[in-house]
Amino acid sequence: MRTQYLSLLAIFSLLLGLGLSACGVNATEPSWLFVVNADEAALSNDTLTLAGGSPQVIVFTDRPDRLFGSVSMEALADVWAPGADSFEDDPPNAIVDGTTTDVDGTTTQCTVEVELVAAPVPGELEEWTWEVLELARFEGCPEVGAPIDMQAVSVFIDMWNFVACGFANLTPTMARLSLKIWSTPDVN
Repeated sequence: MRTQYLSLLAIFSLLLGLGLSACGVNATEPSWLFVVNADEAALSNDTLTLAGGSPQVIVFTDRPDRLFGSVSMEALADVWAPGADSFEDDPPNAIVDGTTTDVDGTTTQCTVEVELVAAPVPGELEEWTWEVLELARFEGCPEVGAPIDMQAVSVFIDMWNFVACGFANLTPTMARLSLKIWSTPDVN
Protein backbone atom coordinates (compact mmCIF):
# COMPACT_ATOMS: atom_id res chain seq x y z
CA MET A 1 0.00 0.00 0.00
CA ARG A 2 2.82 2.41 0.90
CA THR A 3 4.55 1.69 -2.43
CA GLN A 4 1.33 2.48 -4.34
CA TYR A 5 0.91 5.74 -2.40
CA LEU A 6 4.50 6.81 -3.12
CA SER A 7 4.10 5.88 -6.80
CA LEU A 8 0.92 7.97 -7.09
CA LEU A 9 2.59 10.88 -5.32
CA ALA A 10 5.58 10.70 -7.68
CA ILE A 11 3.32 10.58 -10.76
CA PHE A 12 1.24 13.53 -9.51
CA SER A 13 4.39 15.59 -8.81
CA LEU A 14 5.79 14.78 -12.25
CA LEU A 15 2.53 15.74 -14.00
CA LEU A 16 2.29 18.99 -12.03
CA GLY A 17 5.87 19.85 -12.96
CA LEU A 18 5.31 19.01 -16.62
CA GLY A 19 2.12 21.06 -16.67
CA LEU A 20 3.86 24.11 -15.26
CA SER A 21 6.84 23.86 -17.59
CA ALA A 22 4.55 23.34 -20.60
CA CYS A 23 2.90 26.66 -19.77
CA GLY A 24 6.28 28.40 -19.57
CA VAL A 25 5.74 29.14 -15.89
CA ASN A 26 8.58 29.58 -13.46
CA ALA A 27 7.16 28.00 -10.28
CA THR A 28 9.68 29.90 -8.18
CA GLU A 29 8.26 33.35 -9.02
CA PRO A 30 6.94 35.01 -5.87
CA SER A 31 3.29 36.02 -5.44
CA TRP A 32 2.98 39.67 -4.45
CA LEU A 33 0.37 41.12 -2.10
CA PHE A 34 -0.43 44.82 -1.69
CA VAL A 35 -1.53 46.95 1.28
CA VAL A 36 -2.98 50.44 0.85
CA ASN A 37 -3.49 52.54 3.99
CA ALA A 38 -5.76 55.58 4.30
CA ASP A 39 -7.25 57.82 6.96
CA GLU A 40 -10.80 57.30 5.68
CA ALA A 41 -12.83 55.21 3.25
CA ALA A 42 -16.37 55.35 1.93
CA LEU A 43 -18.06 52.34 0.32
CA SER A 44 -21.32 53.07 -1.48
CA ASN A 45 -23.01 52.00 -4.73
CA ASP A 46 -20.11 49.81 -5.93
CA THR A 47 -17.58 52.61 -5.34
CA LEU A 48 -14.76 52.58 -2.81
CA THR A 49 -13.15 55.97 -2.13
CA LEU A 50 -10.03 56.31 0.00
CA ALA A 51 -9.13 59.72 1.45
CA GLY A 52 -5.91 60.77 3.14
CA GLY A 53 -4.14 57.78 1.68
CA SER A 54 -0.49 57.01 1.97
CA PRO A 55 1.33 57.87 -1.28
CA GLN A 56 3.12 54.52 -1.07
CA VAL A 57 1.65 51.03 -1.30
CA ILE A 58 3.30 48.30 0.75
CA VAL A 59 4.13 45.16 -1.26
CA PHE A 60 5.35 41.84 0.08
CA THR A 61 5.63 38.13 -0.61
CA ASP A 62 5.10 35.12 1.57
CA ARG A 63 7.69 32.50 2.40
CA PRO A 64 10.09 31.33 1.16
CA ASP A 65 10.92 34.60 -0.64
CA ARG A 66 10.20 37.12 2.14
CA LEU A 67 10.57 40.11 -0.16
CA PHE A 68 9.00 43.49 0.56
CA GLY A 69 9.05 47.03 -0.69
CA SER A 70 6.81 49.86 -1.81
CA VAL A 71 5.35 51.34 -4.98
CA SER A 72 3.40 54.50 -5.67
CA MET A 73 -0.38 54.48 -6.01
CA GLU A 74 0.14 55.58 -9.63
CA ALA A 75 2.27 52.47 -10.27
CA LEU A 76 -0.41 50.26 -8.69
CA ALA A 77 -3.01 51.83 -11.00
CA ASP A 78 -0.77 50.96 -13.98
CA VAL A 79 -1.13 47.22 -13.15
CA TRP A 80 -4.64 47.44 -14.60
CA ALA A 81 -3.16 48.12 -18.07
CA PRO A 82 -4.44 45.75 -20.74
CA GLY A 83 -2.64 42.45 -21.13
CA ALA A 84 -2.54 38.87 -19.97
CA ASP A 85 -0.43 39.77 -16.93
CA SER A 86 -2.68 42.47 -15.47
CA PHE A 87 -5.41 43.15 -12.97
CA GLU A 88 -7.68 44.17 -15.87
CA ASP A 89 -7.49 40.60 -17.16
CA ASP A 90 -8.09 39.07 -13.71
CA PRO A 91 -9.39 41.64 -11.17
CA PRO A 92 -8.08 41.04 -7.65
CA ASN A 93 -10.08 40.53 -4.50
CA ALA A 94 -9.40 42.81 -1.57
CA ILE A 95 -10.26 43.09 2.08
CA VAL A 96 -11.20 46.59 3.24
CA ASP A 97 -10.78 46.89 7.00
CA GLY A 98 -11.38 49.90 9.25
CA THR A 99 -13.45 51.27 12.09
CA THR A 100 -16.97 52.63 11.84
CA THR A 101 -18.59 54.98 14.33
CA ASP A 102 -22.19 54.39 15.34
CA VAL A 103 -24.67 57.19 16.07
CA ASP A 104 -24.00 56.79 19.82
CA GLY A 105 -20.23 57.24 19.27
CA THR A 106 -19.33 53.57 19.65
CA THR A 107 -16.58 52.43 17.29
CA THR A 108 -16.69 49.00 15.69
CA GLN A 109 -14.26 47.12 13.47
CA CYS A 110 -15.73 46.55 9.99
CA THR A 111 -14.34 44.24 7.31
CA VAL A 112 -15.67 44.00 3.76
CA GLU A 113 -14.54 41.71 0.94
CA VAL A 114 -14.65 43.29 -2.53
CA GLU A 115 -13.42 42.66 -6.05
CA LEU A 116 -11.52 45.65 -7.46
CA VAL A 117 -13.20 45.79 -10.87
CA ALA A 118 -11.23 48.70 -12.38
CA ALA A 119 -8.05 50.67 -11.78
CA PRO A 120 -8.03 53.22 -8.95
CA VAL A 121 -8.67 56.74 -10.22
CA PRO A 122 -6.92 59.69 -8.53
CA GLY A 123 -9.06 62.48 -7.14
CA GLU A 124 -8.46 65.68 -5.22
CA LEU A 125 -6.53 65.86 -1.96
CA GLU A 126 -4.97 62.39 -1.95
CA GLU A 127 -8.22 60.62 -2.86
CA TRP A 128 -8.37 57.39 -4.85
CA THR A 129 -11.58 55.79 -6.10
CA TRP A 130 -12.11 52.18 -7.21
CA GLU A 131 -15.08 50.60 -8.94
CA VAL A 132 -15.80 47.52 -6.84
CA LEU A 133 -18.09 44.54 -6.59
CA GLU A 134 -18.98 43.89 -2.96
CA LEU A 135 -18.65 40.19 -2.12
CA ALA A 136 -19.25 39.98 1.66
CA ARG A 137 -19.61 42.01 4.84
CA PHE A 138 -18.49 40.64 8.15
CA GLU A 139 -19.84 41.11 11.67
CA GLY A 140 -19.56 44.68 12.90
CA CYS A 141 -20.41 46.30 9.56
CA PRO A 142 -23.63 48.13 8.71
CA GLU A 143 -26.27 45.97 6.99
CA VAL A 144 -25.67 44.87 3.41
CA GLY A 145 -26.51 47.65 0.95
CA ALA A 146 -26.03 50.46 3.47
CA PRO A 147 -23.16 52.87 2.75
CA ILE A 148 -20.11 52.51 4.99
CA ASP A 149 -17.80 55.26 6.23
CA MET A 150 -14.59 53.96 7.84
CA GLN A 151 -11.59 55.45 9.58
CA ALA A 152 -8.03 54.07 9.96
CA VAL A 153 -8.43 51.95 6.83
CA SER A 154 -6.25 49.24 5.31
CA VAL A 155 -6.98 47.61 1.97
CA PHE A 156 -5.33 44.21 1.52
CA ILE A 157 -5.14 43.32 -2.18
CA ASP A 158 -4.42 39.78 -3.31
CA MET A 159 -2.31 38.92 -6.31
CA TRP A 160 -3.61 37.19 -9.40
CA ASN A 161 -2.11 33.69 -9.31
CA PHE A 162 -4.43 31.65 -11.51
CA VAL A 163 -4.33 33.01 -15.03
CA ALA A 164 -3.07 30.94 -17.98
CA CYS A 165 -2.39 27.29 -17.14
CA GLY A 166 -3.31 27.87 -13.50
CA PHE A 167 -0.46 30.22 -12.62
CA ALA A 168 0.95 33.54 -13.80
CA ASN A 169 4.56 34.57 -14.30
CA LEU A 170 4.67 37.80 -12.32
CA THR A 171 8.03 39.18 -13.43
CA PRO A 172 6.76 41.52 -16.22
CA THR A 173 4.15 43.07 -13.96
CA MET A 174 6.53 43.61 -11.08
CA ALA A 175 9.02 45.21 -13.49
CA ARG A 176 6.27 47.63 -14.60
CA LEU A 177 5.75 48.62 -10.98
CA SER A 178 9.30 49.99 -10.60
CA LEU A 179 9.41 48.06 -7.38
CA LYS A 180 11.89 48.85 -4.64
CA ILE A 181 12.62 45.37 -3.25
CA TRP A 182 14.24 44.43 0.01
CA SER A 183 14.86 40.95 1.27
CA THR A 184 14.71 39.88 4.88
CA PRO A 185 17.56 37.85 6.35
CA ASP A 186 16.90 34.18 6.90
CA VAL A 187 15.27 33.74 10.27
CA ASN A 188 15.37 30.22 11.61
